Amino acid sequence: TDLGVVLCHELAHHGPTTSSHVHSPEFYQEFHDLCRRRLAGFVSRAVSLLPKAATVAGRKEAKRYLKAADKLALAARAFTETGGRLTTAAAAAAVTAIVEREDKAEKAARKAKK
Repeated sequence: TDLGVVLCHELAHHGPTTSSHVHSPEFYQEFHDLCRRRLAGFVSRAVSLLPKAATVAGRKEAKRYLKAADKLALAARAFTETGGRLTTAAAAAAVTAIVEREDKAEKAARKAKK
């Protein structure tokens, strides 16, 4: 998701940003609109390509890759379910909370099995 946000940020610039620059209100509106329109699709596509990319690179689809893909899918679902109405910061906080909740539940389930 972070990569998608960075890409949206860069796409919102309409000129070179190699030197110091200021973000105008129009920039922030464009950035927000791009995130709403494109971020969930980008994350969804990245998640769908992750297992294939791991295989193509000669790696097995290790448990950690699949777990990361699950978390990215969860993040995309959370963003989509909000209809993109959250600000980027609020969406990131909501996704973090969901992921932490899922991790906590997973740890509790593992502990219960012991």
